[in-house]
Amino acid sequence: MDRTRSLVLCSALFLALLGAAVGTPPQTGGQVVTGTPGVAIERVDVNFQELAAREAAAATPWQEPREVHAPLPAGLGEKVPDGVITGEERPSQGAAEGVVGESPAPAASFLANEDNGTVIPPDTHGAAGPNHLMVTVNSQVRIQNKTGTALSSMSLNAFWASLNNPSTFDPRVFYDSFNSRWITTAVANSRSASSAVLIGVSKTNDPTGAWSLYRVTADTAGTTWADYPTLGYNKNWIVVQVNMFTNSTNSFVRSQIFAFNKADLYAGGAGAFTRLLDNTGGFSSCPAQTFDNNLSTMFLVEDWNGNFNGNGFLRVSTITGAVGSEILTLNVAMPSAAAPWADFTSSSNFAPQGGSAQKIANGDSRMYSVVFRNGTLWTTHTVFYPSTSPTRSSVQVWQLDASNFSVKQRMTVDDPSGQNFNAYPSLAVNKNDDVLVGYSRFSSASFASAYYSFRLGTDPSNTLQSIQLLKAGEAPYFKTFSGTSNRWGDYSNTSVDPTNDTDLWTIQEYAGTASGGSDRWSTWWGKVVPGGAPTTGPGFTITLSKSTYLTGDTVTATEFGPKNTSSSPSGLVRIQVIITIPGMGPVTIFDVGADGSLQLPPSININLGPVSFFSITSGSAFPPKGNWSLDSKVTNPTTGAVIDQDINPFVIQ
Repeated sequence: MDRTRSLVLCSALFLALLGAAVGTPPQTGGQVVTGTPGVAIERVDVNFQELAAREAAAATPWQEPREVHAPLPAGLGEKVPDGVITGEERPSQGAAEGVVGESPAPAASFLANEDNGTVIPPDTHGAAGPNHLMVTVNSQVRIQNKTGTALSSMSLNAFWASLNNPSTFDPRVFYDSFNSRWITTAVANSRSASSAVLIGVSKTNDPTGAWSLYRVTADTAGTTWADYPTLGYNKNWIVVQVNMFTNSTNSFVRSQIFAFNKADLYAGGAGAFTRLLDNTGGFSSCPAQTFDNNLSTMFLVEDWNGNFNGNGFLRVSTITGAVGSEILTLNVAMPSAAAPWADFTSSSNFAPQGGSAQKIANGDSRMYSVVFRNGTLWTTHTVFYPSTSPTRSSVQVWQLDASNFSVKQRMTVDDPSGQNFNAYPSLAVNKNDDVLVGYSRFSSASFASAYYSFRLGTDPSNTLQSIQLLKAGEAPYFKTFSGTSNRWGDYSNTSVDPTNDTDLWTIQEYAGTASGGSDRWSTWWGKVVPGGAPTTGPGFTITLSKSTYLTGDTVTATEFGPKNTSSSPSGLVRIQVIITIPGMGPVTIFDVGADGSLQLPPSININLGPVSFFSITSGSAFPPKGNWSLDSKVTNPTTGAVIDQDINPFVIQ
């Protein structure tokens, strides 16, 4: 047993958990915008299974692989307008770094949709309904049952083809539990006068059946096109926000919001909407999924400026008024925190990955999801630290009081050592204020993987539970077609299960196994049951004595040994320990069980520590100073599937 070596990060992976800002009263002096009414230029009723069968029966023409353009940057880093009330985070409110408890293991975990070689990136999105899961990615739309069986699939273009054969991208989908309907959107025809916003609603709670689809002209003048739709809904509206760019030069023009009459869409009407223009520099404002069927206000949240005079700012806006006479109020409030972040990086390919020197794009700090629940707004986005010259990406989570827009909680999933990068988060909140945050994770010691963090509504403020591996990456990933950016994302989704309003689902991207000489992205579902059992099974625990070592110190593990938290013997396992050395990269220092000879007995937790690795002496070339990491990987020796993977970063100064 003393030959096995593995590693658990838990104690050394810090979550930068930050306190609440002081209360800020509602801002009543925001800029008011009235809109222009309109109706869809095209409407059609379709049946999902019939469309899928029609495409399957047709001869499939060869498709040239395509890269969906990157979300165009603009609007981030704006000046905070004078007179807008903001919250200021008090130093005494900052929470200590750390985690509270262990996130539960997935109650279900299976493939969502995989790369068919036609498009990058996937633009991962999906939602849970009462009996189905629906996946929308740039290549395909898929409907599964809740055990992962694919019931019906077709290309994204085929789903929308009845609307004059648009060239579609950036799909999203939600389930409206109050009305038992599915809602999906996409945009089409980039850099074209025919640029369109597409909206679809199911006629029942069965997504394999009938749908009403609508096409709306993005710009009636035909000079700008719509990019990167965000989606939300409340009792009155289905809201789609898009960023508008010129056809000729791709220059950012404005944020544009479509407030669709929800009752009209659900009744199969003409597709009535109000078009609202934001000419104040707003960008990628994200409307809320509203879990209060009595609330008539639609909230929109966006990243405004990650570093303005040493503070980071969001912006909250609202849509109010009667249906058909909507009022957009901008700059309602600008919640802030005295912990700035960078909104983007100078390099597109930013995050490291195992097995390749090629890095992976991590996007920017735009908001990915907003949820209104129990009187508060929850939202999450990628941020980059340090704010002045970023060296890593992290996930930031906010909870805002919707009555006065004070910051109730702010949390990060962050690795200050810079060994692990986190990006493209999404979140969901259940009726008990339990929160699931799903995201991608990148490290030079592992392939790009899917992870999540959980918190109970009763957990201490400003805390998340430990990070949890959902699906380990299977290979290096580098796929640019004719471009240069190694695209990932551009987003993900997490949703609450409407059957009980407690279980939570997330769909995340990971690096799949290469096929036909081409690297592959893939997407994976995970279901989390609050209060479920923490991760059980085989592993190996290492707790380092310090996170920072100086001259004269000895790098030591106080805990070092195998464990199996299951009451049954483990299956066959392979356990590896990898140390990442500055200037050298990952080096495997222990590897046991590759021959299928290792099995851990039930209910063990052996500590062989303290174990001393090496001392740091003055003037010695080894060990080099910088960011180190001691990593473990427990895998199935036959399939290579990762059972447990943990990373323990430390610094030698």
